[in-house]
Amino acid sequence: MRNKILFFEYFVDALIRKNNYKTDTFTAPNLIRLLFLTVGLYSTDENKYLTEIFNKFAAKPFGPVEEDVCEFIAADILSKYSITNSSCKIKNDNISIDLDNYSKQVVDDAVNLLLEKNPNILYYQPTHLVDIVQKWSCWGICYDVALTNGNFNIIIPPKMIRNSVKYYM
Repeated sequence: MRNKILFFEYFVDALIRKNNYKTDTFTAPNLIRLLFLTVGLYSTDENKYLTEIFNKFAAKPFGPVEEDVCEFIAADILSKYSITNSSCKIKNDNISIDLDNYSKQVVDDAVNLLLEKNPNILYYQPTHLVDIVQKWSCWGICYDVALTNGNFNIIIPPKMIRNSVKYYM
């Protein structure tokens, strides 16, 4: 679990660097959607690394959310950031995220790919990001199954994410 926290904090770091070190456009709802888009877009059957780390995306009414990450945010257990539904604030700027160089490079490459596909995505409102993630077939299929079973929460298999039609606009 600690590794997933480090990956998520480094992911937030990478987004903030790409956003000219500004945190004001980031909130829990858009960070959670950006995480799904970044992981999903980057991941393939040959490149499973991020879907092995972020492996608990659930099909929820407003799109896929990584359940562990939502718990980290709600419990405010991140070391460097305090993230709410309305803000992302640096709570300790002196924290160095202890993630190995390979993992950092994977996250950086994934964020770069997302921004290459859609350079404006960091400025999208959460509702626009919801519209995008709800286009993904993995979410649609799993959410339909969840509704059929009377449930609003079903884990999307990582293989489905990797093989889904990928949207980013």
